Formats: sequence, C-alpha cells, structure tokens
Amino acid sequence: MRERLLLLILSVLVITGFAISTELLELVPQNSSFVLLLNDNAGNYDMLKSVPIFSTLLSDLGLELMIQQQLEIYRYSQNIDLDRFYQFLSHGMAFYVTDGGAGLVAGPFEDPEKVAEALSQIAEAFEVSLMTEPTGNYLVVTVEGTTTSEKKGFQIPATVLKGVPSNAWGVYYGKKENTSETYGWFAVEGNVLKGRGVSHIEDKALLKAVEEAPSLSVFEKERVLPDLVFAIAVPGDVLNAVLEGILEKNETEDELARELLENVGKYLLVSGMLEVSVEQDQQEVKPWVLVRLNTTLEKAKFEEMMKKRGYAVEAGNWVAHLEDQVLYFNFDEERSEILLAFEPPSLTKSKLEEAGIPLSNLMERLSIPKTYRGLIFVDTGSLLEKFIGLGVESHMVLTTHQEGDTIVSEFTLR
Repeated sequence: MRERLLLLILSVLVITGFAISTELLELVPQNSSFVLLLNDNAGNYDMLKSVPIFSTLLSDLGLELMIQQQLEIYRYSQNIDLDRFYQFLSHGMAFYVTDGGAGLVAGPFEDPEKVAEALSQIAEAFEVSLMTEPTGNYLVVTVEGTTTSEKKGFQIPATVLKGVPSNAWGVYYGKKENTSETYGWFAVEGNVLKGRGVSHIEDKALLKAVEEAPSLSVFEKERVLPDLVFAIAVPGDVLNAVLEGILEKNETEDELARELLENVGKYLLVSGMLEVSVEQDQQEVKPWVLVRLNTTLEKAKFEEMMKKRGYAVEAGNWVAHLEDQVLYFNFDEERSEILLAFEPPSLTKSKLEEAGIPLSNLMERLSIPKTYRGLIFVDTGSLLEKFIGLGVESHMVLTTHQEGDTIVSEFTLR
C-alpha cells in the first residue's frame, strides 16, 4: 500500500506543467491551517533534473522512465484515460490542510467530470481512496473521510506574496495561531533546490527565551559523524515542542521518551553515518548514531527512570532490547547529557574519533554563522554512493536563525 501510494505521489511530480490561478483559493476552505500553491510544474521539473541528486535518481537510475512505463501499463490493462490524468497534472493546484483532513483544488478544465473519472481510475489502481468533486471548471479532491468547512475563500496576505521571488515553484502559508504564523517558498536555481521559511513569534515571553538561548557556538568544539548532523540550540520549551512533534508524527507513545522530553535542556546534537559492506553477495548496512540530549535531570533520577521501566545495566550502559534494534543509554554528569547510541557508547565514541569531523569545520565549509540556532546536514552524495555505487556531489542543508521577532529557516539541496 505505501509503495503504491509513493509511486502515485512521485507520478504527480512527473510530466506536464501548470500556472497558478488565484481563483483556486476561492475554493479552498477558509478554516485551512496550511495551504501550498505550486506553479509551472513542467518547467520546474525540467530544471529539477539539473540538481545532482534528482538527476541521478530520475535519469541515471531510471525512476522517471519506470513511473511512465507503470502508468502506460495501467492505460492499456485497465483502459485508463491517461491523457486526462496528465491534464489534471497540467493545471494549477492548491493543496490544503484542515482539522477535518486534507485536499486539493485543481483547474480550470474544459471537462472536469472526465478529469475526475481519470483521476479516480488512477487512484483505484494504486489502492488510494480519494473523493473527487467537479465544481464549475475546477476539481476538488479530498482523502476519503475528510470533512471541511462549507465556507470557502482562503486568503494569503499580500505582505507574504510580496516577498516571494518570481521564479518560485511553490509557496506555502500557515494560518496564524496563538503564537506564530508561518510562510515560505521554494525554487530551483541553477543546480540547486532552495527555499526560505519564516515564522513570526508573537509570544513575548517565548521571543525573550529564544533571544537568551545559546547558539550553535555551543557545539564549536564537538566532533560529529559525517553522513547526518542534526544540531539545535533553543529554549527547552521550544526543543520539547520540536521533539514532541517528531514523536507524534511517528505515532510514538513511549513513556520514557515522554518523560525525557519533559526534562529536556537547552540543546540536542545528533550525528550518524552508515557503513555498507557486501558479504556473500548480500549488502550489509550498519548504522552508527550518537544522540546527545542536554537535560535538567540528575543522574540519580535518570537511573531511577531506567530501573522503573525494567532496563538492565550491561557493561556500564543501560540497555533497551527492542524488536529489531538494541539501544544503549548513558549519562554524562559533567555535561548534563543523556547519550543514546545503536552500539555501546564507548564503541560509538571510538568511531567518532576515527571517522568523525569537527562540526566547526563543516559549518565553515557551508558558510554557516555560529550565531545560528539550528542545523540539519545530510551528505546525500555519500549515502547514494554507499547504497548504489554512483558518486555524485550532493548534500542537503537546513539552517534556522533569528531576525527580530521572526525565526528564519533556509534550505538548499545540491
């Protein structure tokens, strides 16, 4: 099911283009909490293939051709009007999210009923449940079970649209809540996919806490494993909210994780790398991961929590045996850190000394100021080479920093 849904989503990114019409927003529910507009898919998709990682995946590995061939099979085996489906992809689209679910508006079409029929056929072929509703010359598509407000007509503030570059592929806007509103854009420029997001902070107490929090300079002397880095230095409440959001998305209800989050400190540093080898014609993948979570807990309280949940001490480490993974915990009193690793922390630290790199060197190479608050780095080129043997210069970087009463996020994928 997931593989088929992924294939359907990927097919939406392939072939044909469209231009955004402001009339699309007239059919978007007023109570939408998030809206994404996409523009000129055809032109931007062509430019996307100049970005190294997408060129490798779509062209060199033949992912684009595979999707097209799969769709052609459905055209002839199930008599699907694939041209109408391509027509659906060729027009403006507005994706939206409400408390009742999610949907999109597309169009205008000369014959939206036939477009709706083709889309329904494709969705059925991939075992995806969609509801289609032709409205005038437009088509409203929702996930089965979605309920939306009868009031339509969503507005994106002119001040937001004013800051969007003319070459933007996508624009998003999150409606104002109690503390903030978010918006941003992304575009393809040369061989880079880049974007910028802004979150306005209206809670004065939260703004003050952010201003007083440490920056990435707290990690200046640290070493990290080279394939993946996630570093964030923000107030404990903010870090708690970020990590809780991740847990909720993964539908995790682990009591230990929740209790650790309630006592989170001022920073989190995660780094990792993959070792890939071939033994007896089988590819073996060994992940090395080290998580360092600053905490307000005392060591005695941490050990009490671990004992309460039945974890045992093995060779000086607290060990959790899961279905397909062993987790090792340790407590660093000097740094007030909880350490988490997939291998015993002593072995992980040895790997860190052997294969790790200074985080300051990485930040300097990427021109990231020490005053920034967050960093995510993925060496996509290294990972592709390890898994499929194709060398490509590619990496993803996402940073966050403060500008007055806003938090600005910027990302690049080369």
